[in-house]
Amino acid sequence: MEKRKEFKLDTVDKETLQKWYYLMVLGRKLDERAPNYLKQALGWSYHAPYAGHDGIQLAIGQTFNRDTDHLFPYYRDMLTAISSGLTAEEIIYNGISKATDVAGGGRHMSNLVVLTFDDTHQAGEAFEALKKAQSSGYLKIDDAAVIVKQESGKVDIKNQLDTGVKKGAVAGGLLGLLLASVFFPLAGLAIGAIGGALVGKALDLGVDQKFVRDVTETLTPGTSALFVIGSSTHPEAVLAVLRPFQGTIYQTSLPTESMEALHEALKNKE
Repeated sequence: MEKRKEFKLDTVDKETLQKWYYLMVLGRKLDERAPNYLKQALGWSYHAPYAGHDGIQLAIGQTFNRDTDHLFPYYRDMLTAISSGLTAEEIIYNGISKATDVAGGGRHMSNLVVLTFDDTHQAGEAFEALKKAQSSGYLKIDDAAVIVKQESGKVDIKNQLDTGVKKGAVAGGLLGLLLASVFFPLAGLAIGAIGGALVGKALDLGVDQKFVRDVTETLTPGTSALFVIGSSTHPEAVLAVLRPFQGTIYQTSLPTESMEALHEALKNKE
């Protein structure tokens, strides 16, 4: 059996110390940069900094042996991954969901993106632009809906992966569960065939409540919003498609467990 790597500070050579310092600085720079990608909706659908875990993560990576070991990092193990051999480019490719990502080939947890507009028509136009981006392979739309809040305060929903405007605001599908139970529970939305018993599941999906407040407070009478659940391997191309529109972008992540819960709730709705 191969002997494990061992390091002692009083005997380790200068070159190794310099390598460790480089890795720690590189990791911290990436860790600090990641939230900026998230705020700009460029990637990193979810990021939790590892600050404070620097030493142990560096050590785990340095004792890792690619030939004999298996490493199962979790979402705060960025420096562990770098220390064990991943490059900065590979970390970034994973963060921005590039197809060249060695961990998941560009697959990431689904994003819930909401674009709000100061009029009632741009949401629909923005969705048509996103559909073209999807046909080009830049993103995958799992569900989408255009919300229009009339001057009277009435909320109308057009489920873009269904047909027609849902007058009286009948909501179906993945977004239907979220819209009727999390975003607009007091707006008189009907939940169609989903059934009232499933609303509780949506309420426990872990959707960021600040995100919910920001979106619902922005959607005032005479405005509209586009809700999209999906993922992108080319977020910069999607942003280019949306730049002509005068709106505000809100983004949060839907953990894999939440998406599975939604799918299961819909599968068992009968």
